[in-house]
Amino acid sequence: MTDPTDNWHDKEMALFHELSHAFYSVLDLEPLIQTVLEKMLDTLGAQSGSVWLFSESQDRLVCRFQSGLALLVGATLGAGEGISGWVAQTQTPLLINDVTADPRWASRIDAESQFTTRSLMSVPLMVRGQSLGVLNLSNKTDRSPFRQDELAMVEVLAGLAALAIHNVQLFERERRQREQQALLQRVGDLLHETLDLDRLLQRVFEQVPRILQAEAASVWLVDDQLGMVMCRLATGMAADQLQHMKVPLGQGVVGLAAATGQTVLIADAGKDPRVFRQVDQNTGFVTRSLLTVPLLRRGRCLGALQTVNKLTADGAFTPSDQELLERLADSAALAIENAQLFTDLESSYEGTLDALAGALDLRDHETQGHSRRVTEYTVELARQAGVNGDDMIQVRRGALLHDIGKIGVPDRVLLKPGPLDDEERAEMRRHPLLGYEMLVGIPFLTRAAEIVLAHQERYDGEGYPCRLKGEDIPLGARLFAVADTFDAITSDRPYRAGRPYEVAAAEIKKESGKQFDPLAVEIFQSVSPEKWQAIRSEVNELVEQRRLAMQSLARALVGEQK
Repeated sequence: MTDPTDNWHDKEMALFHELSHAFYSVLDLEPLIQTVLEKMLDTLGAQSGSVWLFSESQDRLVCRFQSGLALLVGATLGAGEGISGWVAQTQTPLLINDVTADPRWASRIDAESQFTTRSLMSVPLMVRGQSLGVLNLSNKTDRSPFRQDELAMVEVLAGLAALAIHNVQLFERERRQREQQALLQRVGDLLHETLDLDRLLQRVFEQVPRILQAEAASVWLVDDQLGMVMCRLATGMAADQLQHMKVPLGQGVVGLAAATGQTVLIADAGKDPRVFRQVDQNTGFVTRSLLTVPLLRRGRCLGALQTVNKLTADGAFTPSDQELLERLADSAALAIENAQLFTDLESSYEGTLDALAGALDLRDHETQGHSRRVTEYTVELARQAGVNGDDMIQVRRGALLHDIGKIGVPDRVLLKPGPLDDEERAEMRRHPLLGYEMLVGIPFLTRAAEIVLAHQERYDGEGYPCRLKGEDIPLGARLFAVADTFDAITSDRPYRAGRPYEVAAAEIKKESGKQFDPLAVEIFQSVSPEKWQAIRSEVNELVEQRRLAMQSLARALVGEQK
């Protein structure tokens, strides 16, 4: 007759032999733990098995793996809650043959998992005195109780499983730290590479959802005038719907973080009244968890960074997630401040250049508004030609300042009512070179100066001052030549009214390949007459508004003097 104990020992040894190699050199936990659970269920004849691990904050247990009938993955228990919580906290294994008679039993887990637990073996997962969680086995299929020798075997396997889990957690932690350090290094590098805020934010935050294991991430900036925070960049789910969304300061999580300068960490968004429900309603997105960090710089809140829906079993962002996002926020705040300062400086530059061009137009009453009109015409042609970024800025500045050299032309020549003689004409033709010499030494106008120098060149090489030909003429200057002629023909002069679009278009077409670059002419023709008229009307309205403002200011100053 066969001894049942010998039969059990045979099963035990077979299981140890089968699993012994699986515990070493493992980097992917799921297949290992699933195999361990399945083999245990088969060997012990149990209905369900599960592994519960502590969250990073150690405040709850989360079911990470399961096998058998119970649907447990993602279920949570508070620290010390239920039999599993007690086992993990006290580091003491338990055999319970009737869980309903045990006051520690958390019956809600059965309700959530659609399973009825009768008997339970719960073993702590321990490494060097630290509890990682518990391994549970439930309900023998033959309804017999779990035995002490079975518990002893499971404790050995649980120890091996705990070591494997610990090693993988260490590996994952080190990998995340490397990725996070690389991301922070990348942010630092980008701060020195670009002042283009949108480009910098895009390149940095496209990595954030992956590294933080989040479903979505977004950057929000404060608009002090409107009292709102506006989404400047969104990645992940519902990104398109979030772009440019506005939330009042102090409302919702992102508005609250921006208003108070405090980080907001929410594990269960469905139960938190601070969550701004309109965002989900507008996008169809379901917010479950949130981590929102303010963008602080010199005591001022510039906005907030937000990550949504942690894609882990417990679905909650961790203190290490918060630490990383706060470090990113420090770098992002510096980048945003630098970009805003640069934008303010650019605006000051543009305002100064615009005022200078306006002063030139005022000097020659016949061409009032000309510099601004021809600038907007040139910009439209450049846009159609695919010019963008800094190249577009240089085209705009070159067009706006094309006649800056006329400062060096005497009034007797510039304002002469009749035809110029040869000497006067030669003096007038010096203005492109004079303008170039004025601008070329200014770093932010060096490339614009090239357009100023070449704005009177002709495509056929018969222009001045350098007799450049074809594509030797900068593209901005070739586009400007068309815009300049279009404005000259269609604008009013003291001796004639402005001519219609059709006359200007015919003249420009006639000069294609001679005065004008054929490509520039083709681009001009691709823009509708209505578009050109809209640009003209907008500029003329702005010029008139500024003229009236100057008149009002002058009257006020005269009144004060009286």
